[in-house]
Amino acid sequence: MAVLYRHIRLDNNEVFYIGIGENEKRAYNKRGRSIYWKRVVSKSEYEIEFVFEDLTWEQACEKEKEFIALYGRQDLRTGTLVNLTNGGEGVPNMVRSKEWKLERSRAMKGNKIWLGKTHSQESKKLMSKAKMGDNNPSKRKDVIEKAKMTRKKNPFKHTEETLQKMKGPRGRQKQLRCPHCNKTGGATGIKQWHFENCKYL
Repeated sequence: MAVLYRHIRLDNNEVFYIGIGENEKRAYNKRGRSIYWKRVVSKSEYEIEFVFEDLTWEQACEKEKEFIALYGRQDLRTGTLVNLTNGGEGVPNMVRSKEWKLERSRAMKGNKIWLGKTHSQESKKLMSKAKMGDNNPSKRKDVIEKAKMTRKKNPFKHTEETLQKMKGPRGRQKQLRCPHCNKTGGATGIKQWHFENCKYL
């Protein structure tokens, strides 16, 4: 059975995305989202709300169209949603044609600045020169490996004063909540195992 969900940004309590999925997992998944969706998420935390559950796929597609029309799309300047279509075109387990992928690719390309342009011969020479000699990537790799070997032979040791500072209290970290499993933790540690790395994605 299919579900219809919406993403709500928490900084202004505004609905910014309407979506459907064959199950609840799609609502939590950040992969395959548009650049406009990612821009919103980079600015604000968001909440996931399931509007309808236990729908047939056809019903979910119809409801998706209704809700996108209700909230309106940003790209058409009719509302708040970052959806790039009017909805209802999703098909479960569908293999897309090359023509559809090309058309979708053109629609998603937001950076038109360098479209159809090439570097001049002068620019190519300057870029080539910048990677010659010690700046060559392969040589830099050798330098890095040499530095690692030197560090192993002569390991750097912190002073006792520095060690005490490192062990001292750092103050309470900002607490964050993973949107996928609702686990709360310090900003530094929780991002290692949750958010985009959460096992419930």
